[in-house]
Amino acid sequence: QNLRESSENLKQFENVDDINVFSLIEELEHQPAQHGRNRNVTNLHLDVETIENFIPFISHFPKLSVCFLGGLSSDSDLTYSLDGDQRFDVPDHQVQIAKLIESVCQGYLVGVLSTDVKLYGVVGYHGRRGCNWRNQ
Repeated sequence: QNLRESSENLKQFENVDDINVFSLIEELEHQPAQHGRNRNVTNLHLDVETIENFIPFISHFPKLSVCFLGGLSSDSDLTYSLDGDQRFDVPDHQVQIAKLIESVCQGYLVGVLSTDVKLYGVVGYHGRRGCNWRNQ
């Protein structure tokens, strides 16, 4: 179920205070490091719909205090680092991630997100250059 559809049925979850959103990044292929290549290479899908609907979705949870935004890797570890040899299927992935960070910062600034909400994953990582001051 995508975030847009989920947002319509959220009244029953008004007491939720911790959310993990794993729909932003999907691992398509992982190539482990091999002889002659020191690093892993991972091909990823970046879900633009999640970027567009993330703030409207989490704004429906008045008691939210912690939120992870990212995805799951093939070995079920959290995927959130955008460093290294990762290739995205969205050509303008850097622009899309910048839009996401801007929407999160705007959410804080206009009060849609409480200053008590701590974000982790992709936003927490990139927020060091943006609005990560909310996580301190």
